[in-house]
Amino acid sequence: MNTDIPYVFDAYVAPEERVQDATLYYHLDGALNGRMVPCSFQNAPASGVTWGMDRPGILHGRREMAQAAYENSEVLAALEGSIIPAALVAQRIVESPEQGLTIRKLKDPAGSLRHMQPGDDSAAHLRAIGASGDDPVVIHPDFDLRHMRRFMVVAGQITCESPKFFKLDLANAPGDNFEDLQVDASGDDYMDAELDWRDKQHAAAEALLAAYPLPCGAIDVGLFMDGDEMRARIDCVIAAPPGGVFPYMADMARHAAKIIEYADELAAFPSEEMAP
Repeated sequence: MNTDIPYVFDAYVAPEERVQDATLYYHLDGALNGRMVPCSFQNAPASGVTWGMDRPGILHGRREMAQAAYENSEVLAALEGSIIPAALVAQRIVESPEQGLTIRKLKDPAGSLRHMQPGDDSAAHLRAIGASGDDPVVIHPDFDLRHMRRFMVVAGQITCESPKFFKLDLANAPGDNFEDLQVDASGDDYMDAELDWRDKQHAAAEALLAAYPLPCGAIDVGLFMDGDEMRARIDCVIAAPPGGVFPYMADMARHAAKIIEYADELAAFPSEEMAP
């Protein structure tokens, strides 16, 4: 297969996102022998798979792809979540009076979500995500997660990772490993104190991928204190084509290499491949 691959560029992303987006495109375009075709939302194909960032969820198949991931039983189990009608959210709050909850509109789980704390008005949160009555909603516990990390995924494999709150330690570059420049900036001396915490996060992402080999996208994993032990927990799963997830400061050269390896599959895969 040697088809063109449309790649949309979103003009409304932040400057640092544009840099990462351009870096990924640079590596892909250089290796795929002219197959990459830049486009905008206005001239993106009306069918098929378009790579690149789509925050509004208007490109063909994007929301369906994200929805199918949250319908997967392994993803729901990792989140300790379930899918219920919006009308039953208030009852679920009553059943868990001391537990914060996250609700996601199933038709747009990555974009339409709310974090509810005990005592919140569920009706207001449901209005905010545009869900009511029988509309299906994903609901799962909301923990006070810290030190969030994003694990970029291609073909069920982690390609690279990055803290979601970061800074770059350019003054003390240890070598040519890009990830060694990343220093978590969310406090508590994460990178200097408990390096095994990152191993726990990596293991949590790997465990989910063993059960649900996400074709492309990202898994966010945070940490929370359970008694005297710090535990890792899946925060969200994002199913998207290449370039469809902001990588923070993850290594785009490594990510691109795996995308290139599976380019034909990723250029053609339908959202059905994400089905439970």
